[in-house]
Amino acid sequence: MPDLFKLFLRKYVVVVVLWVSYRILELLPEHLLLFLHVRFTKLLQICGIMCSTTEVPYPNIMDTNEICEIKIFNLYSPSRFWVVVNFESLKVFTNYLNHHYQQKRRELSKIEKLQICMVCHNKAYYRAIVLPVAYYGKKRLRVFLLDYGIFTHVTRENVFCIETKHINVPRFAIRCCLAYIKNLDKSKPWTISELKTFCEIIASKRIFMKIFETDMQHKTCYVDIFRTCKNSLESCSSILVSLGLAAFNSETETEIAGGKTEDCDVKYKRVLKYMHLFPTFQALETGIVPYSLWEHNLLKDCLPKDVLYQTYYEFIGGDQK
Repeated sequence: MPDLFKLFLRKYVVVVVLWVSYRILELLPEHLLLFLHVRFTKLLQICGIMCSTTEVPYPNIMDTNEICEIKIFNLYSPSRFWVVVNFESLKVFTNYLNHHYQQKRRELSKIEKLQICMVCHNKAYYRAIVLPVAYYGKKRLRVFLLDYGIFTHVTRENVFCIETKHINVPRFAIRCCLAYIKNLDKSKPWTISELKTFCEIIASKRIFMKIFETDMQHKTCYVDIFRTCKNSLESCSSILVSLGLAAFNSETETEIAGGKTEDCDVKYKRVLKYMHLFPTFQALETGIVPYSLWEHNLLKDCLPKDVLYQTYYEFIGGDQK
């Protein structure tokens, strides 16, 4: 009986303390509450108790039909690649991060999957998200660099806490997909040879991008990529079609470069069950699927399906969501 009384008393005291604290907080002015919240959150992050799981904002999407010069930092397939438009601003921001975290970096006491953090890679600091894949006895982690759209590996000692003010800066890498185009066999993903040809088309060229559609829900731009050729621009989508490696998404044969505006809706109907649009950007960026076509084929041919990426192999064959 005394033990039950003590248990009841403890719970009663906790309830009273919480109620009193709530009433006190109600009396505090709003600006003081905000100050206490920011300070408490910062204290938790400094101590490594609280990890940064807030999502980094996506960049503002440009207007459709706007043409701008870009750099492609990562290319999974012609339907999945990451570009940077403001590369001069990105260079300045990266230099700032390097200077800041060389002076004020703080190690994390606990690293969690899908955690937003700072990583040191090749003596430079980048904003990244930790993917649920570990190597070499979990000493090396795979991360996704949010501002470049690049997948890489770092050691646990090179993962650090990120400050809130750096989380709030929109990421620089933009998700892009070639619009109005598909591979010839829509029941299969793009092949490595098709990807290699696309890389050769844009290699050693100044690259420009034109946005045709934007998917705000999935933060994706449907674009065409143009390469410089003498004094003009060549559509990379049209080059893939002329090489017999791809086709437009409808019966019309109007080319993107020079095509009529009213033909766009006819040529391109976005159907997510098409395999050339698999996997989703979200699946790639969160590490539930192989990060490259090469790794996809390696796992498919050499490893049991349930060793790595179980979610990925369950996903194949179904409609994307």
